[in-house]
Amino acid sequence: MDRRKPWGGHPCEIYLPPQRNQYGYVAIYLHGVHLNRLNDKPAFMDEFDRHGLAVVAPQTKRSWWTDKICLEFDRGISAQRHVMENILPFVESRLGTKPPRIGLLGTSMGGQGALRLSYKFPQRFPVVAAISPAIDFHLRYNEGDETIPQMYPDPEAARQDTAILHVHPLNWPRHQFFAAIRRTIGGGKVPTACG
Repeated sequence: MDRRKPWGGHPCEIYLPPQRNQYGYVAIYLHGVHLNRLNDKPAFMDEFDRHGLAVVAPQTKRSWWTDKICLEFDRGISAQRHVMENILPFVESRLGTKPPRIGLLGTSMGGQGALRLSYKFPQRFPVVAAISPAIDFHLRYNEGDETIPQMYPDPEAARQDTAILHVHPLNWPRHQFFAAIRRTIGGGKVPTACG
C-alpha cells in the first residue's frame, strides 16, 4: 500500500496488486463516513489481488462525495471536483488507465458517492459497486451530522442532490452492483446482494 498526496494536495492510497490484470482496469475506492482505509478491508484486498485490480483511494473527510464545498475537506474544491479534476488525471498519468476502464467502488457514504458520480458521469464510470450505500443521506441532516448542514441549507436541498435524483433515463452506468447488510434477530450480519 502506497500513501501519497496526488494532485490537489490531499491524501490518497494507491494499491497495486502483485499482478495487474491484462486490461489495466482500475477502481477508485470512495471511503465511508467513518473514514475507513483500504487496509481496514482485508476481504477487499484479497479480491483486488485475485482480479489484478489496481485501486486508488482518495481521502476527502466527511464530504459525502458531493459537488458542494465541505469545509473539513477543502475550502476551495468539492470532493466531486477533486475526483474529476485531480484523481482521474492522476490515474491516467501514473497508472496508464483512463475511462471507461475506471470503475467506482464505495461503502456507506462512499457507496452513495460512487452511485452519484456514476449517475452523473456514466461515460467515465460505466461500472459501479455500492456496498451499504447511504443513499438517503439527507435524512442525517437533523440527526447530528456536522457536515451536511454546512453544505446544504435544508434537508430538501440535500435530498435534491442524492444519488437517485441524478439518474438519467437514457444514460446511466451499464454495470451496477448494490449490496446491503441486514441485521438478524441475533445481532449477526447477513449480506444481501442486489444487482
